[in-house]
Amino acid sequence: MRKRFITFIVMLFMMMIFTGCSKDKPNNIIVTPPLLNKDNKEKEKEKVPEKKTVEAAGWKMDVLNYKIATSLHDIKKDLGIKKIDKDMAQAEAKEGYELVLVQLSMEKIDSMEQIQWDKFYLTDDSGNTYTRIEDSFLSDLGVARMTGMDLNFGIKKGWIMFEIKEGYNQLRLNYKFKKARMDCIIFGEGTVEETSNTLLPTESDYLKDQNYIDDALLDEAKKSYSLDNPLIVVNPYGNSPLTAIAIFKTEEETSVKLTVKGKKPQDDITTVFDKETTHILPVYGLYPGDTTTLVFLLDDGSEKTVSVKTDSIKADLDTGVVKILDSKYYNYSKLTFVSSESREDGYGIAAYDSAGDIRYILKGYSDIFKRLKNGNIMVASSRLLKAPNHYTGLIEIDLCGKVYNDYIIPGGYVNDFMELKNGNLLAIGNSIDLKTLSDHIYEIDRTTGEIIYDLDIKNLLEPIMGKNMDVTQEDWFQCNGLWYDRKNDTILLSGGNVNSIIAVNKTDKTLKWIMGDPGIWENADPSLFFTPSEEEFQWIYAPHQISMLYNGDILVFDNGVGRPAFDEEGKDIGVLTGEQVYSRAVIYRINLADMTIRQIWDYGKERGQEWYSSFHGGAEFQDRRNYLLTSGGNLFDPKKETYDLTKEDITGSEKTAYITQIKNDEIIFELKLNHLINRSSRMAIYSRKKNFDPSIEGKYLGDLGITTTVPFENLDTNAGISTNYKINVVQNPDRIVIVGTWPFVAEDATLILRRSDGNIQAYSIPELMIEKKESDTVNFKMWFSPKGLEEASYDIYIRNNGVIYNSGYKIEL
Repeated sequence: MRKRFITFIVMLFMMMIFTGCSKDKPNNIIVTPPLLNKDNKEKEKEKVPEKKTVEAAGWKMDVLNYKIATSLHDIKKDLGIKKIDKDMAQAEAKEGYELVLVQLSMEKIDSMEQIQWDKFYLTDDSGNTYTRIEDSFLSDLGVARMTGMDLNFGIKKGWIMFEIKEGYNQLRLNYKFKKARMDCIIFGEGTVEETSNTLLPTESDYLKDQNYIDDALLDEAKKSYSLDNPLIVVNPYGNSPLTAIAIFKTEEETSVKLTVKGKKPQDDITTVFDKETTHILPVYGLYPGDTTTLVFLLDDGSEKTVSVKTDSIKADLDTGVVKILDSKYYNYSKLTFVSSESREDGYGIAAYDSAGDIRYILKGYSDIFKRLKNGNIMVASSRLLKAPNHYTGLIEIDLCGKVYNDYIIPGGYVNDFMELKNGNLLAIGNSIDLKTLSDHIYEIDRTTGEIIYDLDIKNLLEPIMGKNMDVTQEDWFQCNGLWYDRKNDTILLSGGNVNSIIAVNKTDKTLKWIMGDPGIWENADPSLFFTPSEEEFQWIYAPHQISMLYNGDILVFDNGVGRPAFDEEGKDIGVLTGEQVYSRAVIYRINLADMTIRQIWDYGKERGQEWYSSFHGGAEFQDRRNYLLTSGGNLFDPKKETYDLTKEDITGSEKTAYITQIKNDEIIFELKLNHLINRSSRMAIYSRKKNFDPSIEGKYLGDLGITTTVPFENLDTNAGISTNYKINVVQNPDRIVIVGTWPFVAEDATLILRRSDGNIQAYSIPELMIEKKESDTVNFKMWFSPKGLEEASYDIYIRNNGVIYNSGYKIEL
């Protein structure tokens, strides 16, 4: 399919200004109304640096922006800061001084020198010199600052901060190399007054940025780095801060043994890379905010020790309490990996060693992850289709953060997937129109991204409204776990909102059985259900993560939400509450001949409410009688002194997750975290695939399908222009995302595209991300796929509360 480009054409009187200097980095698209009154336009004005690029010693510097104020409170909106504590001393300049923040982009062109941030300094026209002040607190405020680490590779963009005396007329930013110096005027001569009412047509394509990094790594590999002087690039792709790439050459082919030293010998990470002469080696397991020792050993006994320093991580993922109760069964060569749902700090995956120290963290991807047969991992895309956890698809990525395949799924992906023996992916998804959620199972061709199998659970079962608190008509089943039994061609599906597991014949899409309390299924065939064969038995309630064991037994995590309570005579008296609640992992054994079921093993009831997770959870088979269990959604209200809480109670609750390994019915290991997680896994950080190849390009595979339109007729092309809203538009690889601001958003809110020949495509704006502001406006967000739209020019209209607005813009597809 031909690549599509999106551009926006404004009215002739609208001036278009492009800011920023980095030619390969995508800009943000900012679309503003064609007509703005004079007062509003004046408020938008700000000083920005003249477009200027300075080069020296093989480095290129762009000054992208600057802000000057006596208090960060005055410029927090410009910096994207939501809130600053009133008593934060760093936010205020001392008397007679001002704070100067400079946004830079540094790009390595051809240099053997590193950029050291403490060598940047400002000079004013009076000859005063100012060095960068301690500004790490900016990260806590959400500002993308230049980290404190030295830069030796690629492009880095961020803010640095100075404190200078008042009374200057000019400010110049300087950097001194060994034999050269670069400088750039940021204030005074060389600056201009411009409006920020800009229109920057662009694409948001992270794989293009990744290709640039790959090319830069390949260029570095051509240089003369040796074992004695290797190049170490920390966090090469910007999303995996505890990894690095080591580059050097050897005259003869040799394997390389790498040891990433732990704080204790048992936490050393060791691997051996294949024989090469040009070595591009992924380094995993660095410590955050600390110095980690690397030892490289060649076949001939040559050895090199290197110290690598990393920045600290501004997240609460970096704390863990470990208990190893039986070291005989604890495998020190493996780390404990955990996956989290979307977090404010942006980190989704982390790994901990035997001391509870974090040794790996990945930004931008959440939900669950699994390691693939080729050694890469697979995670949910970070592009959200529908809140809270319905994503555009799945991402194949390595631990360095390099993406190999971005699988885009019509209707999106949610909760769980499985790699089949043929390499294809079996994944949980939604209906393409998103009218029902987590009730489709798709098989995705691994090579093409094509959907080659679609199972609609609604065709098997009449949707029911279960009793779980978060059940809705659209998310009636809430499939949150799947497993494929290849021997019997059977898909097992965990239905969190129906308190059941169902088995489906994959090929003919027929329902084989239902494991759950038959009482909640009013219209299902009674012959599909099991009968407990022993008194010591309980059904599952809000289950998660299902798997079939080597002997056909079924392992599942039973969250226990709404678990029935019985009196001494066995009469149902409601549900367990308060101190009675508990979660557990349970193994069932089924007999299809007589449709009976036995409970073989469980764990969790003995831990009581302190191990209770009303949402999230997992149970993973390790080996015989050895299981890794995740109680990932444990909440405690200290005021009410209760653990009987749900996802609705997250705010203000203490959050805990337990990763517990059980061997022969005894705890051998437990990791306690002070945040919530989805699932966990124990695995070696290095897989069979070890050598790194930057020449492999990442690909987008598949599409979101044709976005559902809504009926619309009789468009008034003479509709007036609204002056009370703004629109931001971004072209993603899979869709066009539009975010707007209005005084209010009505139920009939619709985005309308009118083609030049009069053809109309109208899309509902169903999801409102409402944010009250000082002007009492709200934000809306919607998206549509360009698939199915002809390449043409489209005028943009918007309907809101029965009124049609002509935005004054066009989209060129």
